[in-house]
Amino acid sequence: MTLVVPDAADRKALSSHRPDIEHLARTNQLELVERLAERPRMPWSGVGASRGRCAPIGARGFCRRSGTPQESHQKAQDEHDRLQKKLGNEAFVAKAPAAVVEKDKARVAELSGMLANLNDSLQRIEQGAASAR
Repeated sequence: MTLVVPDAADRKALSSHRPDIEHLARTNQLELVERLAERPRMPWSGVGASRGRCAPIGARGFCRRSGTPQESHQKAQDEHDRLQKKLGNEAFVAKAPAAVVEKDKARVAELSGMLANLNDSLQRIEQGAASAR
C-alpha cells in the first residue's frame, strides 16, 4: 500500500506507527511517499495483494475513506455483542440448525481475537500520540 503524505513531519510520525498501520490495513508493504509519479485514476487504485493500493492522505482524508481504528473497534464490538446476545437466546440455539450456531460461535471467537488486536493497536496509537505531545 502506498500512502501519499506531502508533509515530512507527518511521514515521520506515520512511519513510527508503521506496524500498527500495516496491521490495520492488512498489508505488510506500506510505503510512505511525498507524491506519486503518476496520479491514480481513482482515490483507491487496485485491490488485493498482487496489485498495491494507493490512497491520497491528509490529516482527515484517510480516516474518512477507510474508517478510524476506533470506528473499526466499535463495529467489531457491536457485531460481537449482537452475536453474543443471539447465542444467549436459548430459543434461538434450540431452533437454529447446528451449523448456524457453530458458525456464529466461530465468528464470536474470531471477533474476540480481532478486538484484542484492535485494543492493543489503539493503546499503542494513544501512547504514541501522548509521547508526540
